[in-house]
Amino acid sequence: MSELKGFIAVCRNDTERECFDRMLFGSVMRYWNSVKRVQKGDVGFLLNLDTDVLYGLFRAESDGTMNIVPEAWGARFPAQVKVSWETKYERIAKARQLLSDLGIPHFRFTLTSREATLVCALFEAPEKLEMVTVVRRRGGPQERTFTAEDGHNVRSKAECMIDDWLYRHDLIHAYEQRLPIEPDFISDFYVPKADCYIEYWGLEDYEQYRSRKEKKVNIYQKHGLKLIGLNDKDVQKLRYVLPKELLRYLPEGYVLR
Repeated sequence: MSELKGFIAVCRNDTERECFDRMLFGSVMRYWNSVKRVQKGDVGFLLNLDTDVLYGLFRAESDGTMNIVPEAWGARFPAQVKVSWETKYERIAKARQLLSDLGIPHFRFTLTSREATLVCALFEAPEKLEMVTVVRRRGGPQERTFTAEDGHNVRSKAECMIDDWLYRHDLIHAYEQRLPIEPDFISDFYVPKADCYIEYWGLEDYEQYRSRKEKKVNIYQKHGLKLIGLNDKDVQKLRYVLPKELLRYLPEGYVLR
């Protein structure tokens, strides 16, 4: 249900200069089905496969289109997107490993909203990534790299702090619970005693993430589901914020341990 919000184009040493001179990204026909999904306004990145350097941030100035500049790169890469610099950040070295650590395949061309947000964070706020998420792929499914006190394996330091708080206060909770009416949406936490969901909004500074957050909030509201939303500042003072929020939904007279 998530919408495409970003893309990673690739180049080599012999094609990089033309990408910048024309402000044009291109791909072979094999990837046309991916390239045509790019929409004007999507965030973009350029990965040089020879130097393993990632450039950003770009904005798509066109939808993915065939042969915007037919003669570009000797007509070898006809699936094209016109781009402009959104912000010219310092380039990122050893990019493929960083992308792999985030569970993002650089060869797919398109990015989900969540993936685009994480790649933006590599440029804009790398110090936030440990709090928000550390997800790795090692030839298999995504791994959860923080273990909470109750044994839950979670994806971020902040989620670990929330999980530990719930465990220490004897509140049974589920991690990554599917919503009952919208099974394609997964909540961060569900607390049965309060019949409420908890979402950690970790990257609210980014437009793509705010859009994703808005969609999730709308789903909760549409179905009348109880929601507690926490941001980074809330996580730093959980002992004050979370009891106050939970007591709105816990049974009357319930005493938090």
